[in-house]
Parts: sequence; C-alpha cells; structure tokens
Amino acid sequence: MYEEQAVRSHANAIFNEIRNTPLESLNTQSFRSRIADAIRVTSEGTADTDPSEDQGLQKTLRIVAKYNVHFLPPCNVQDHAGQATVYTFDGFPGIAAHNMAQTTSGLYLVRNYLTEEQCQKLMCQTLTEYINVGGGGPSIIRTQPPNNSNIYQNDGTLSTPIWPSANFKKLRWATIGHMYEWVTQTPLPTLCSWGTRSYRGYSTFPEPLVKITQSLLSHLNREYVPDAAIINCYTKGYFLRLHKDDAEETDDTVVNISLGAPAIFTIGGRDYSTIPVAMVVDSGSVVLMAEDSRFCLHGVVKLLGYNKPGRHNYDAGETSDVGEFAYAAPRLNMVIPQCSVDATASLECDPQSLDRVKTLFADHRVSISIRRAKR
Repeated sequence: MYEEQAVRSHANAIFNEIRNTPLESLNTQSFRSRIADAIRVTSEGTADTDPSEDQGLQKTLRIVAKYNVHFLPPCNVQDHAGQATVYTFDGFPGIAAHNMAQTTSGLYLVRNYLTEEQCQKLMCQTLTEYINVGGGGPSIIRTQPPNNSNIYQNDGTLSTPIWPSANFKKLRWATIGHMYEWVTQTPLPTLCSWGTRSYRGYSTFPEPLVKITQSLLSHLNREYVPDAAIINCYTKGYFLRLHKDDAEETDDTVVNISLGAPAIFTIGGRDYSTIPVAMVVDSGSVVLMAEDSRFCLHGVVKLLGYNKPGRHNYDAGETSDVGEFAYAAPRLNMVIPQCSVDATASLECDPQSLDRVKTLFADHRVSISIRRAKR
C-alpha cells in the first residue's frame, strides 16, 4: 500500500507543496515556482551524473510550469437538471493518450452524482451504522469484529456508537464488508509509518452501497457486485498520503464517493516519478479508478479550506490561469442521470441524527471507497 521510496520523489514533492499552500495561493506563479524548487531538490545529484536524468528533469519542469489544482466549474442547474457531469483528464502521462479527446485510462470524476439530500442521508447512515463495531449486520466470521476501524484496532473493548461520541474525533478509517487489517512495518522519518494490508473477516455489505455503485457503473459498462468499502473521515488537518489500493483479488473499478466538505484529491502513476493530477472533489462527487488508473498512487492532500498554521497568503491574488494548456486539463466526457431515488430509498436516518449530520458538512468529509475485494 505505502512504499518507502515515497519520502523523496516528484509525486510527494507536489503533494506536500499543495498541502502547504493556502487556498488563495493555489495556481499562482509563486505556487508553481515552489513546486519547481521542490522538484529540483528531489533530483539533486542524479541530473549531474546522468544526462538522461537531466532531460527528464527539464521535461518535468515544463509540466510544472503549467500545473494547476483543477477547480471544475459548478454544474449548470438549468442545462444539467437531474444530471451528473463526467470528466476525464487530457494528456495524463502513462494514463491518457496525448492529443485525444477521450482518455483510455479509466480515470473519471463524476460531479453531482448524488443529490444534497442523498449525501446527507448516506453520511447519516454511515456515521450511525456503518462505522460502528456492531454495524452492517451480524458477522459471518465470528472470530472477527463485525466492522473494523483504526480505533477498534487500538482498543478491542471499544463501545459503540462511535458517533456521536468523543471517539469520533479519533476515527480515521473504518471498513465494511470484507475487512482489512493494517500491519505497521518500518517507521519512516517523515511519513509516520508504512505497512501492508490484507482482508480478514466479513460483515454484511450494505444494500444501498451496492445499488449506488451498480447504478453508476452501468453507464460505463463496468458493473460488478461490490463486497467491501473503506470509510475515511477527514477534519481539520487530516490527510491521506499517496498509496495504492492493491490488497484486493480483483482489478474491478474503485468507486470513491465524497460526502461533506470539499477536498483536494490527487492521483499519479504506478510509481512516484509521475506528476500527479490534482482536483477538487465536492460533496456528491465520485472518483472512478479503473483500467490503467486502478492501481495508481492516489491520496487526499487536505480539506479545501484547511490552511497549515504558519503559512501566509503572500501571493494571493496573482492567480495565473493556464486554461486548456494546464497539465491534465479536465474535459467533459459525458452527461449521465443522477443517482436514482430507488438506489437510496432504503437509507434510514432519524430526524435528530440527520440534523446533527447537516452541521458537519462545512468542516468534515467522509469518503466511501467501494470495491470488490474477493473473486
């Protein structure tokens, strides 16, 4: 999942610079200059001894000069009422074919797929049921907890509900369906720790997530029956560094649903030398990773509104728009219907819990990363 060579790499340099840059200072010339400086630092020593490395560095710097965090335009309600817009990303090295209007990567950003009401109900059921130790129905394998999470691994006597309670502040991830175990290995000096992940144990996978997934994938001819999901919770400065989803036995599409506060999502190549594309994902958006992008490095840099303490907006207001020439520029690929009411009809949430969830949307994000873990 995580790899040790991530510490010093082009992909990680860009990830960190986006994270360290205040919202108002993104996509400025100063922002791109700082990325270029970080790239040069990661390349120190190699370009001096290997001419091919120097050529590669110059190519990377030319890409960085056109680098943008992609803020996609808001959906036009009049033109796309009841519809979701599907975007691909042009010229993404190793993924998209250059000079082609349509990529072959399987990387899609589906905007506005879930309505605001559907997002609220899904987030409510996720927090009241899916993340809890006893959520998701009875365990099939009795030696495993019905649902796993980072705080359950640290405390096997954890009581539920996790939300609303003080434990919710400590929740970073939870699993439903086939559950994974995180095994910490060698600590790294700047990236906390790394480890391996494997699936052990099973709890009933929620029907609404099956229906939402199949409804969306039917428009792209990629249907399958999902059996696992990883739920990540973000608030304040929490982030998810670059990693691969590679513990599954299948290569079926990963469906990543965003609920709540907008965040910056990045995805690169299969190694850390590829410049990642960065995009803003808002509530109701879905990122699909299939084909070439299925096993690519990806992560969540930060919540969009998070500014790292000590950083100042000294270059705010000098935004330099590179437009369609931007690296991995987003292109509208197709328009599809929004998620049907039938797909989310079984979501249940009492009015009091739903009201509490609505207050979280401004500064909390929940992502549900759905996949098929077992053949």
